[in-house]
Amino acid sequence: MADKANSHAYRTDVDDVELIRSQERRQKLYVIKKQKQKAKTIHKEKVVLFTSVIVLFLVALCFTAMQAKINNCGYTINNLKEQTELVESQSERLEMEIESARSLSQIEAYATANLGMVYPSNKDVAYINYSGLVSADTNATATITASAGDDKQVTAVTQMSDTPDTFLNSIGKMLSDFFTRQASAAEIQ
Repeated sequence: MADKANSHAYRTDVDDVELIRSQERRQKLYVIKKQKQKAKTIHKEKVVLFTSVIVLFLVALCFTAMQAKINNCGYTINNLKEQTELVESQSERLEMEIESARSLSQIEAYATANLGMVYPSNKDVAYINYSGLVSADTNATATITASAGDDKQVTAVTQMSDTPDTFLNSIGKMLSDFFTRQASAAEIQ
């Protein structure tokens, strides 16, 4: 029996050692498991931190690009404003030049200096006696007789229309043709 008791005591010691070893293994596994979880947590935190840094860098890069674009647009706007002011000042200057060119004194100076025009003398003036010059007959025609001094007479016949404006235009055209011929004749002589 003593062997049995010894064997039982030995077995209890072995069981106790195995139990202690088992507990130590579980403890080590638990510690290893905790370390692995901690490592995973640290790895996840590193990934999150790295991703956050990259996102912040990209946001900063986008912000910088947008600021550059805004500055470029500002420069473009300023350049366009300057060009607008330049065009407006040129427009004002040209309007003043037009106004000065429209003045009668400027037109007179240009006509005499550049076109060779002179004031007419008494011999260049033709006087027309209009009294009794226009006569109308029943055939709706009008005869105009005009004299231009030096015993020159011109007679023109025009067809009258229904409207008096057209008739007056015809008379005006005949008189204009008369004076044009007179001016041409004077240039030839």
